[in-house]
Amino acid sequence: MKRNVICLSTSAFVLLCTLQAFYWPLLPIPGTVIEWWQVDFLANIGFFVGAPVLMVIAKSPFSGLPQTLLGWSLAFVWAAIVFFVLRAGASAFSQRSRHAA
Repeated sequence: MKRNVICLSTSAFVLLCTLQAFYWPLLPIPGTVIEWWQVDFLANIGFFVGAPVLMVIAKSPFSGLPQTLLGWSLAFVWAAIVFFVLRAGASAFSQRSRHAA
């Protein structure tokens, strides 16, 4: 159970950072209006952990609402992939440590 909570909280953090990076201006110009929910350090982390999503969004031919919907759906899919990879890794690690003992 503890393993699932850690994996879920890590994937939720990845989702939050990816969405922050999705809405953060790439080249912040002085005077750019930043909303109350935008956090600079989470966006900077999101540029790294959400790089696959941001690359797809940057290359997509969409703009406006379709791009926003694509970004949100890809962010959720990416967070789910991170969750399952972490869960599989934690499961393999716990099985390996059980056999070693």
